[in-house]
Amino acid sequence: DRAYRGLGLRLHDYFIVKAVDRLKPGALAAFVTSHGTMDKADATAREQIAKSADLVAAFRLPEGSFRPGAGTDVVVDILFFRKRKAGEPEGDVAWLDLEETRPAREDEGAIRVNRWFARHPAFVLGTHALRRGIHGPDETYTWLPNDGEDLDAALAAAINLLPEG
Repeated sequence: DRAYRGLGLRLHDYFIVKAVDRLKPGALAAFVTSHGTMDKADATAREQIAKSADLVAAFRLPEGSFRPGAGTDVVVDILFFRKRKAGEPEGDVAWLDLEETRPAREDEGAIRVNRWFARHPAFVLGTHALRRGIHGPDETYTWLPNDGEDLDAALAAAINLLPEG
């Protein structure tokens, strides 16, 4: 797609950016994606989305949430965007940046996540963690489920926090 080729977007990000561009003003869209869209250091995709839409809310689900149905352990984000109407001012853009949620320790590096999640912990179901990646000795960010927490019930409670209207 020539309109987006120069942005160098990953596949998930490409489809999110393109879908947001195609929304009607005032419309909402929800996306299920890996945590990379929100957490990667390169903010190109987030900046592209923010040109025309605002992040309404986002949920972070722990690794393994999609294991039963999709066989994957990826950390999953559910993102809600609203396309701005003509002349409507830009909303809060804190979600474009990352924030350190835990400084480096002697045995582990620092954990940096999207600022939106750092500032809205009620929308995050689980606990930040680092583990050794499957592709080498480097630490990989993950999000672990809380011990004994029923994910369905926790997500239902978090959904009640969504803004109305």
